Formats: sequence, structure tokens, C-alpha cells
Amino acid sequence: MSRLRTVVALAFLSALAPWLAGATGRPVLVTAATPQPGGETNPFYELPSPLPPGQPGALLRSEPMAAPPGVKARRILYRSTGLDGEQVVVSGAVFAPEREPPPRGFPVLAVGHNTTGVAPACAPSLDPFEPLPGADAAFYQEQVEEFVDAGFAAVATDYRGLGAPADVHPYLVGEAAAYDVLDAARASRYVPGLLLRPETILWGHSQGGHAAAWAGQVVADYAPDLQVIGVVLAAPAAQPAALVAAATRDLSAETPLTGYVASLAYTWEIVFPGLASAPALRPAGRALAQIISRQCIWTVSSAYADGPLGDYLDPEVFSTETWAGLLERNAAGGSPVKSPVLVVQGTDDPLVPSAATRAFVRKLCHNGTSVRLNLYPEVGHGGVIRTAMPDILVWAGDRLSRTPAGSTC
Repeated sequence: MSRLRTVVALAFLSALAPWLAGATGRPVLVTAATPQPGGETNPFYELPSPLPPGQPGALLRSEPMAAPPGVKARRILYRSTGLDGEQVVVSGAVFAPEREPPPRGFPVLAVGHNTTGVAPACAPSLDPFEPLPGADAAFYQEQVEEFVDAGFAAVATDYRGLGAPADVHPYLVGEAAAYDVLDAARASRYVPGLLLRPETILWGHSQGGHAAAWAGQVVADYAPDLQVIGVVLAAPAAQPAALVAAATRDLSAETPLTGYVASLAYTWEIVFPGLASAPALRPAGRALAQIISRQCIWTVSSAYADGPLGDYLDPEVFSTETWAGLLERNAAGGSPVKSPVLVVQGTDDPLVPSAATRAFVRKLCHNGTSVRLNLYPEVGHGGVIRTAMPDILVWAGDRLSRTPAGSTC
């Protein structure tokens, strides 16, 4: 683990100490790494105390990062809103072309990243140019680089609880994810030395697709100051219930979704205390929960891959009234997105089935959203980014030029 990821974990433990001491009878998110004697903390990720007055999207601090030639990068710490309306602090990163901006500035791309885990050390802003532990590709190269090469300034939230300390990362909780994405877009406009156009496109892959979809549907009410002109979703985990259903279809078979569903079950019991009376994790699943709280998703997935999902989770729990209601409440698509939407999906995706994405697109069509669905045969979950990117960039360029968007509906 890099020194920066370790020191963020130390800051996280310090912030959580009072909460951890009094918590009983429910899952607890613990530090992402064992603190070492004499370990130093990185002041960037430490929460301001007291939190100065300000509005959601206010930039609290930023610092430059080393970046590849042609790119400027900064970490950011900004204000956002929690599920109960409380003020929270979130970290992220901003990337821009290292050249003179156009007269009106760079257009903004607000990024929701894919699932990296729920531990603080799984934040992309820690080292966006290197793969997180277990990942095949670096976040920047996989999800941002081609947009910056095309002339966008990209701002990527870490999500609450990743990077900057919090009691928990609210994994696949719709409103929380939307606020993180939208307030990162707001905060980018306060980054020193960065000239930005008002137009913003929302982009997300997998978990980030869920976040960007939710951001698109709440932006008019939550952040009317943002000029969102389009939303791009790649293999979006838009409907958590559909993913749970896909994972639990055959309880005797191993599935790559087990670690993801276990992460959802673990974190939701913290975010939604009412779920403690209907725990989804079986004893074998709960015995591995410390891995969820300490490691990134690739390690978590491996840990839960030794047996079928039914060994670790009780699928019947997800059908209870409390669980079913929360899964539906956090599904994207419940209200229209006022800007055009592009959805790209591979047909050989083992994590987000194409049938689930088709159902989500039908839901968007039904509520009046203008949406275009591009399907890519024999393309998997991560591969859809690379395969669809030429089409995505053309579509994004059309939004900037105000070319009418086509619709699948």
C-alpha cells in the first residue's frame, strides 16, 4: 500500500474513534490499513474542524498532483450534503488539458467512478494515474484520459467516505451519490487557474453510471446553477434490485457479483439502521466483512469467490418489505432526466446484465427522458468504455454544438 493511502487510513481512524467506541450490534467500518507506530497523516484529507461556513459545492482546499505530460491535475476537498441534509466533506480530483483554454474555457465533465470498494484507501484521487490494488488499469487512463485529450476539464468525486473520512461510504445510495457528483462540478469552478465553460456533461461507468443517472434526475432541484447538457452512462448499475436479482438467480453457482452484493449489504446496514433487524450477511459473509472495510473491491471479490452466493448472503432477506423498499428507493430512473442521455452497454457483461440496462432504458423512456441506447455485441463490463468511447465523444461533441439528440424511445 502506498504511503498516501496509509496516511489517509490513519486520518480516517482518528475521525471515527468516538463513533467506533460507542457502536454495538451493527457493522462498523474500520480503518483501511493498520496504523503503524510513528505514522504521519496527510493534512490534505483531514476534515476542517470546525467546518467553516459555506454552501454545498464550496471548495475547501486543493493541491496540485504530479501528472502525465499535457495534463494538469489537482486534488480537491469540498462541501456536499448528506442524506439527512447535513453538511459533509468529500474529496475528489480535477484534470484539465495543460494548454491555453479556449476563449470561453474548457467544458466540464463531472465523473462518477466505477466501484473501487468502500474503504477510504480506495479513493481514485489518492493516485489516479496508477491502478488501485488489484485493478487492471489506472482510473485516469480508463475513465478520464480520452475526455481530457478531447478538450474537457474533468472533475471526479471520490464519493463520501472514500479519501476524506466519513462514518461509511454510502454505496449505491442514489441521492448521496448524486450530491457528490454535482457538488464536485460546482467545486471545480473555484479551482485556481482553471477557466471553465458553463456547460457540463455527467459521465459514469457502473457504480458511476448509477451516480450520474441520479445526478441527472435531481440536478434541476438540487443544483439549478449547473448547466447540464447531457448524461453518459456506461454499463450503469442503475437499479440495485436488478443486480441483486441477477446475483441471486442461481444460489448454487458462483457469481462475480457476490463481493459487490456483500459490500452493499454491509454498508446499507450502517446507512439504514432499520436493516439491522433483517441482516443479509450470513455468518460466513459477516466473517469476511473486515475485508470489505479494509480492502478494495478486487480483493473483496476474490475473498467472496470461494463459494456460491448463498454461502455468504441470505437472498430471501432482499425480498422483505424494508429491503425491497430501499432497493426501489435507490433505483435511478424514477423521475425524468431533463437533458439527453446516452447509455452504452456490452452484451457480455457479467456484472451489469444487458437485460437490466434495457429495462432501465425503458423506464427512462416511459418517464419522458430522451435517451439513446447503444449495445455492443460480445463486449464485457470494463471493455465497453474503450469500445464505446468514439461514439461517446461524438455524442458529447454534438451536445456542445447543440445538435439535436436522437432517441431510442
